[in-house]
Amino acid sequence: MSLPKGRSVVPVKNQRLKRKLKTYSPAQLFAINEAKYWETKWQTMNDQMYMALSKNRTKAWDKIRKQHTGLRTNLAYWPQIMTSEQIKEQVMQLVSQPDDPLPSTMLKRLTRLNYVAYDQHTRLWLNVCSLLPDSTSLPDSTDIE
Repeated sequence: MSLPKGRSVVPVKNQRLKRKLKTYSPAQLFAINEAKYWETKWQTMNDQMYMALSKNRTKAWDKIRKQHTGLRTNLAYWPQIMTSEQIKEQVMQLVSQPDDPLPSTMLKRLTRLNYVAYDQHTRLWLNVCSLLPDSTSLPDSTDIE
């Protein structure tokens, strides 16, 4: 029996189908072995894995809080009321780096986090962060507690 180059043969464990063989690519074998490795880790070192998971979650939330604080601080210097053109210019300045998100995505994020709001009656954008006395003391919308 000739197999394609880079393929391995693993027998199927069903007794009735002893002759039937399943072939896996190197990438599939790597994924299977990787899954077995982490499964074994979780079974043998459960407490250490939970400690590492908790530590990494805390790091991730700290990073997000830091990003949100930076955004609020930056937004505190924007005008309180802006037209659509003005807010587009402000967002373009905010996302000037090549690896930054798209301006439309950033505007959606600012709206979702309630940092800016659109008033449909006046057709103007309201900067919520500039209305507060200290923009860094805002309650964090991403608190997990």
